[in-house]
Amino acid sequence: MPDWFKEKHEPAKDYTHIQFTLVDCPGHASLIKTIIGGASIIDVMILVIDSLKGIQTQTAECLVIGEILKRKLIIALNKVDLIETGERDKKIKGLVSGFQKYLKDSYFGLATPIKPVMACYKDEGLKELQTKYLNELILSLLQHIDFPKRNVEGPFIYSADHCFVIKGQGTVLTGTVIRGKVAAGDTMEIPAIGERRKVKSLQIFRKPIASAMQGDRVGICVPQLDSKEVALACDGNSLRKDS
Repeated sequence: MPDWFKEKHEPAKDYTHIQFTLVDCPGHASLIKTIIGGASIIDVMILVIDSLKGIQTQTAECLVIGEILKRKLIIALNKVDLIETGERDKKIKGLVSGFQKYLKDSYFGLATPIKPVMACYKDEGLKELQTKYLNELILSLLQHIDFPKRNVEGPFIYSADHCFVIKGQGTVLTGTVIRGKVAAGDTMEIPAIGERRKVKSLQIFRKPIASAMQGDRVGICVPQLDSKEVALACDGNSLRKDS
C-alpha cells in the first residue's frame, strides 16, 4: 500500500495492503436489473466503454444508475489499441473532451477520471503501452476512492447472488453483507422461504474466516437448502417476505 495513501486515509495506517473486489455487471440494456443489483453493492464504478463505438444505450443507462446511487465514477476507454497509431492520441483526446462535456452537468462532474486502456493488444509492440495505461488506471483508482467506513451495528442483512450445494457440506450462499455482521454459529433467516439456518462456516476468497461485516463479499455455508429463492438473508425478523 503506498505511503501517500496511508497519509491521506487515517484508518489505512493499520493495514499493509488493500484488496479490491471486482463486481462484473453486464452492459447489455436488456439486463438492467442485473446491472442495478451489481451497482448496489459497490463503492466505486468503473465504466468500460468501447473507444470505437463510444456511448451506447447501455452506457447512458449505467451512468443514470450511478447518479441515482451516488457512486464515484472512473471511465475506462477500452480497445484503444485498435485505433491507428498515428491517430491514437488525437482520437483519445477527442473522446475525453466529448465525455467531459457529457459529464459537466451531471452528478459526476469534470473531475471524473477518464483513462485509456487495452484489455488485449493486437501488436506485441503495444505491451509496454498497455502496462503504462493499466498503472495509470490503478493510480487513478487509488486517488479517487475513499477509505470505506463500514457499519457493523444494526441487524445483519445479506444479499445473495448465488446458491449451490456441496455434497457432504451443505448449501453455500455467495454474496455481500449489506449491513451488520455475521459469524460462524449465528442463526440467519431467509425471508423468501420463511426458514432459518445456522451458519456453519464462512469464507472470503477461499480463506476460512470467523466473521464478516458490511461490505465483505463472503461465502456462507449453511445446512441443506432445497430452494433457488434465496436472494436475501438476515438475522431475526429484520426483513419480512411481505415487506
